[in-house]
Amino acid sequence: MKKIFLLVIVTLVMCQLTFAQSYSTTDFRDSVIIHLWKGTPPFLQKKGPEKKMPDKGDDIIRLTNVSDPMMTIYQSGSSHNTGKAKPAVLICPGGGYQILAMNLEGTEMAHWLGSLDITPVVLKYRVPENRMGAYADAQRALSILRSRAGEFNIDPDKIGIMGFSAGGHLSARVSTHSKKRVYEPVDQNDQASMNPDFGILIYPAYLVNKKKDTLHKEVQVGEDTPPMFLVQTEDDPIGYRNSLFFYNALSQHEVSSEIHLFPHGGHGYGLRVDASNPLSEWPELCEQWLKSIHVIN
Repeated sequence: MKKIFLLVIVTLVMCQLTFAQSYSTTDFRDSVIIHLWKGTPPFLQKKGPEKKMPDKGDDIIRLTNVSDPMMTIYQSGSSHNTGKAKPAVLICPGGGYQILAMNLEGTEMAHWLGSLDITPVVLKYRVPENRMGAYADAQRALSILRSRAGEFNIDPDKIGIMGFSAGGHLSARVSTHSKKRVYEPVDQNDQASMNPDFGILIYPAYLVNKKKDTLHKEVQVGEDTPPMFLVQTEDDPIGYRNSLFFYNALSQHEVSSEIHLFPHGGHGYGLRVDASNPLSEWPELCEQWLKSIHVIN
């Protein structure tokens, strides 16, 4: 029987470690934009031209009215690139399914992942209020990445998904419905698996049915759910039970999992955490977890 590694780490004490923001210096030599659909995408709900929302003074780029979903593959020109196929992570920004926080939870994450010698892929999925469209976009993106892995020097057996807030919900849905594609296959890319090999959920939202006090029916954990890494804070207004309930389901199905619960930090911080807050360690903890499941060396 395959051994299952199950780990719970609840971080509730003050520490002195500081996360070094090396992600900001990642050298991307190239980027490739792939439009996900040929012709009219399934579940289309066009709501005017795509637009960037007014700046709120917080240096966050917010996009809405996305009807042409696409993904951007960032390829690193760093000196430690060995030429071997790399792991890849599909990044799903958050925004309540209303907007996409494209830099805070997209390109900034790409720079961090690039510093780990992982190929980052930022997904621009459909918003506002088109959850089925977003779901199809994520499934399609994963299939394309795996189908064309050789073209982009990606290891097809090490393709993960990473999501923040609503993007965390989207990532959880994709990770727990491994056998059901929500759209009819459109080309040979859809012959490749749409299932991520691992998942990273940072302050995920909408996982809990508050009326029934259970995981939402959209999230159906099973033995084939991939290893998961979760981060949330006790003062998150969205509710840290999203991570706890999801972790409990992973535990019950003996899915390799790691959860970190911090006392303070709120919601929507991305990598922008003061070094004095233990929450700033989450990227380093995630890096160690990626090593433990043999995604990176």
